[in-house]
Amino acid sequence: MSSTPHPAADQMLAAARWWVDACRIIREVKQDSGLINQEADSSGTGLIGVEYTPITTTLGSLKAKQISENPDFAALIVRWLWSVGVRKGDRVAVSLSGSFPGLNLAVLAAVHAMHLHAIIISSLGSSSWGANQPEMTWADMEKLLLDKGMISEGSAAMTMGGGGDWGGGLSLDGKEILFNKIRKSKAKFLDAESLDQAIGMKLKLYGDLDQYKCFINVGGGQAALGRGPGGRSLPTGLLKRFPEDGPYESGEVDGLVFYFLRQHIPVIHLLEIHRIAKDWGISTSWKPYIEPGKSQVYFMEK
Repeated sequence: MSSTPHPAADQMLAAARWWVDACRIIREVKQDSGLINQEADSSGTGLIGVEYTPITTTLGSLKAKQISENPDFAALIVRWLWSVGVRKGDRVAVSLSGSFPGLNLAVLAAVHAMHLHAIIISSLGSSSWGANQPEMTWADMEKLLLDKGMISEGSAAMTMGGGGDWGGGLSLDGKEILFNKIRKSKAKFLDAESLDQAIGMKLKLYGDLDQYKCFINVGGGQAALGRGPGGRSLPTGLLKRFPEDGPYESGEVDGLVFYFLRQHIPVIHLLEIHRIAKDWGISTSWKPYIEPGKSQVYFMEK
């Protein structure tokens, strides 16, 4: 590994430290409320949920959630944004998922450190081990950050997530829980009745895509990747364009990623997190505290 710091190292370190502070806020509240999952969240980050609740949308990998609880992902997002020319004051479109609260925090950390203007849409439903505790959904975590002054703006809109991004697969109890969370937030409720409609609502809220310097997507939601094999086969990480071995058509319904890439807008696609960690030398061993600034992310390549 090179010992030369990356040109954006200061911003990267600031983002990682912001992530640590935000994580601490959530952890302390969950501890006080008895919501820390002592077995799965043995390191006590506060960002690991449970295996199943009424708002659990799909099965998820506990290991993937644990790997994602690392502040260096915030630094990596800064690095990627910097590499595609994103600078202070630029606009980014963001899609967050209740499935990966750690990565959501990493995105918010990068936005904060780089002083960006972000239009955020969040899906609240969560796969196993994510923000799937009804007492502490992603909407609750976001409100904590707002109340503590860590962020000045939260999600512009929220959806239930799940099948079709409208709560498909959830019970009536699960949908009611998420509806009440959205109603109590300041976000607009995108109450779609189909995947096509959900994507259309999100595109309308984002507005003119040409105003954005990047689209950041967390997770594998259908609204982001579409319905069909194309979205699932897209590489994760930073996508400056469609891969040359495409064509990468979604096959049935185009997700948001396709709209942005077709407008030649770079996409940061955060999924298959273990591969991203391996590629960038980010630790995949779960520890109570990972000191920011030590991994390969912060330094120039050899």
